[in-house]
Amino acid sequence: MAIALDGSNTANNVALVITTTLTTTQSNDVIYAVISTANAGAAGATFSGGLTGWTQYFVKAQSSTCAVMVYWTTAASPLSSQSIVATLGIAGEEPATMIVFGVSGANTTTPHDSNVSLPASLGKSGSTLTNAVTAVSTTNANDMIVQVTGLPNTSGGWTAGTVGANATTLVQSSASNCGVQYYIASSTQSSVTATSNWTTSRASISAVFGIQQATVAANTSDNFMMMGVGI
Repeated sequence: MAIALDGSNTANNVALVITTTLTTTQSNDVIYAVISTANAGAAGATFSGGLTGWTQYFVKAQSSTCAVMVYWTTAASPLSSQSIVATLGIAGEEPATMIVFGVSGANTTTPHDSNVSLPASLGKSGSTLTNAVTAVSTTNANDMIVQVTGLPNTSGGWTAGTVGANATTLVQSSASNCGVQYYIASSTQSSVTATSNWTTSRASISAVFGIQQATVAANTSDNFMMMGVGI
């Protein structure tokens, strides 16, 4: 199965608890929760709501303005309005936004491309409308390359960016302070730039990582038909 987005949703809150739901259509998905907060000292999050096994992949912060956190787990079966509840670690992280999404066809044991450049990130303290993370390289040819961006306040709206010369697809298009976009590659990437764009000038923190496709085992059981030839 080719790697693909399999459902998404978003929620934001001015309190420490963010709640949303996720519906997917495929089995053996990798499930992600991306959280953007207005506190660069973000102390992480804990999860409840039914899905277990959440693992923190990384936290990136920009000075004292904002942070973005990425968590993942797996779902053996399709999800139907599955509740996902994140409780932030410290007060003062509001406003906070969580975007959740499923990825089908991904490696559920080691989902992330192991290239030493990843996750790549860039923090910008000045107010701008874009964040361009440079020197992004991948080891695998068919990665879903994901860029996550956190702002200290609402974005005014997100617009699609690029990975190298390739356009990305937004996971959610709300005007929240969290942006997630992706590009499904067909070849390895070498020192490309990934760009995230929004419409209200803000400081930002942006990070890029690769989700690797599941390995398809080769079929080693060959069937042979033996034929007797009379002499």
